[in-house]
Amino acid sequence: MTMSAGVLRVAGLWLAGLLTIGAAGPAGAVDGPVGKPEILDRNYQYPEGAYIHRGILFMTDMSAGQIKLYDAKTAAPKTVWSIQNCGPTGIVAMADDQYLINCHLAGAVVFLDRNGQVRKVVAEDGAGTRIRWPNDLTTDGDGGAFVTDSGLFDASAPATGSIVHVWRDGRAERLKGGIRYANGIYFDTATRDLFVSEHIGRRILAYKVTADFTLADDRVLISLGIPKPSGFPFYDKTGPDGIDVDENDNLLVPEYGAGRIMRISRKGEYLGAIPVPMQFVTTVIRSDDRQEVYFGGPSDIHSAQGAGAMGRIRLKAAD
Repeated sequence: MTMSAGVLRVAGLWLAGLLTIGAAGPAGAVDGPVGKPEILDRNYQYPEGAYIHRGILFMTDMSAGQIKLYDAKTAAPKTVWSIQNCGPTGIVAMADDQYLINCHLAGAVVFLDRNGQVRKVVAEDGAGTRIRWPNDLTTDGDGGAFVTDSGLFDASAPATGSIVHVWRDGRAERLKGGIRYANGIYFDTATRDLFVSEHIGRRILAYKVTADFTLADDRVLISLGIPKPSGFPFYDKTGPDGIDVDENDNLLVPEYGAGRIMRISRKGEYLGAIPVPMQFVTTVIRSDDRQEVYFGGPSDIHSAQGAGAMGRIRLKAAD
């Protein structure tokens, strides 16, 4: 995969060392009532990209250039990977014990080894088109990943968002375009349904993934319409962000700008929402037992620090 000299220069500045989380990390997790958000770590600027793999909870911080690692059961802090000149917004496990991260601010997807060290930078697809704004990503179930290349975050901009498939060997193929800010993405490996948040269009899009990883059966799962009152100040670019599923396989979709996590059925029915403390919630991931979810996002997108946080919500009472 060829890359421009500028991208190579940026890639040479990446630092993916391991740092120890100090006393500023979250307090020990405590049990809370069902459905009540519990803040675990306020030491974030702009949290994105929650992910759980092999008992580890990962949470990226785009503005701080970090990926924080926690114990996925207790939320106890483990380590921090520092990824400078990147703006990480998502992480997923790949083949050969590697991870893929989206470097949203650098315009590339990057392979890391199991210790967070950079192994490969992919900055364009096989046709030579730049991956400009990689946003979210999800496993393809075969050692690769589906990535959203978001496009412009502007209601008046043309629909330039797209879906990119990154194969396990680093090849990248653009599968679909014309999306009004492609944001969250989730692939169900059992049903082969792929769901994508069209943020500016305020829709959830759905596709079937074929055996050779092409997209079929394009459809709109749900059009969200005008945002419902949320208790937060009105934000003109409120829309669906990251995607995961709850204990009943309904979609969980943070509504960025409205401070809530929506539940949407596989039939496209709006099932209500769970309020969270931060207005600009970006990400959600369920625990392995599906009894709780972790979430994150900033409270203030106009501040350099963002006043971000990571938290947890119980979906079911513990046995």
